[in-house]
Amino acid sequence: MGNKFEMSIIRGNGIEKLVLQEISEKEKSDKKFIGCAVGLDIGHCVYLGVRRGPENFLDDVKYYSFNEKADGLNDFRVTQPGSIAVEFYMDKPS
Repeated sequence: MGNKFEMSIIRGNGIEKLVLQEISEKEKSDKKFIGCAVGLDIGHCVYLGVRRGPENFLDDVKYYSFNEKADGLNDFRVTQPGSIAVEFYMDKPS
C-alpha cells in the first residue's frame, strides 16, 4: 500500500475524517471497484464520487488508485491541465 489521503467531511451533525489508502495495481484484485472520477485533485474526485457515485460512497470507500488511461482524462486536461483520474475501491464483501 502507498500513500494515505485524509480529508474532513461534514456529515449529519458533525465532522468526520475520511482516510483513503492508495493501492497498487496488484492490490486492486482483492478489492471491489466503486467508480472512477476525473477531477482537479483527489478531493475534487472524492466530491464527484459522493455526488455521482453509489448512495453509500462515503461509507464504503477505503482505497484509491490513480489511472492515467481513464476515459475522458486527456480531454479534460485540454481545459484543466494537471487534472487527474482516481479509481475508488472498497473491501470485497465476504
